[in-house]
Amino acid sequence: MSTSCWSGVGRLVGSRRNSNTEASGNGKATEPSGPAACLRIHLDGDLRRLLELLPETATGPVAGAKLQAFWGDFASIEFRPLLTLGRSWSHNDFSVLGKVRRRALSATHPFIFALKALSDQKLWREPLRLRASDDLREEQWNSLMAVQQLLGAPEEGLQRPCGFERDLAGGEIAARHELFLRYARSFHFVAAALWHSEERWSGRTLRQAELEEACREEVELLIALQAMVPTAWRPRESPMAVD
Repeated sequence: MSTSCWSGVGRLVGSRRNSNTEASGNGKATEPSGPAACLRIHLDGDLRRLLELLPETATGPVAGAKLQAFWGDFASIEFRPLLTLGRSWSHNDFSVLGKVRRRALSATHPFIFALKALSDQKLWREPLRLRASDDLREEQWNSLMAVQQLLGAPEEGLQRPCGFERDLAGGEIAARHELFLRYARSFHFVAAALWHSEERWSGRTLRQAELEEACREEVELLIALQAMVPTAWRPRESPMAVD
């Protein structure tokens, strides 16, 4: 097919403008547009840099920190210049984009686990009301702490838990549950889009004539997914983006 199923989303995302971008000498640039501004990472046409910026695994002993670094860098990469007309795509480019897709898909797995834990009807059937028993609130709190350990604490207030025994009204538990559930649902959509692309392209051997469509479609997907990354996962300065 000549038009990507993500091209409409890509055009929508493409309405953003980068006219205020100030380039730096190392191929990176900042966009000084207020508190939400973040460091932008420029590839300068070198797709191989993606494999350095987005590591193969975002899990492990410090899963939360690795996960935040991965998605922070993912959201900071400037993919749009790759769609410049006249670019010549190769089978190696397609291979690199496939690796990036699979790494991003792997980095959504903790969120899928979190979504299951946060949607457990037995544990969350009563939305944290005053009448909830101490035992139930403790279970809910422990579940939230397990999720937080897995995903990390991208928002400052989440780094200092008060403990369920001090949360007499259940407000802290309710707020954390709602926040993590929102994150998990956002990345669930990211995972679904990546899996759709994986099923479409994985294992295929493309003719030269098909490469441009396939590579451009993959880049358009990555741009669309950047718009789905929650604001809290977009640090002003991504650890992997600085020298």
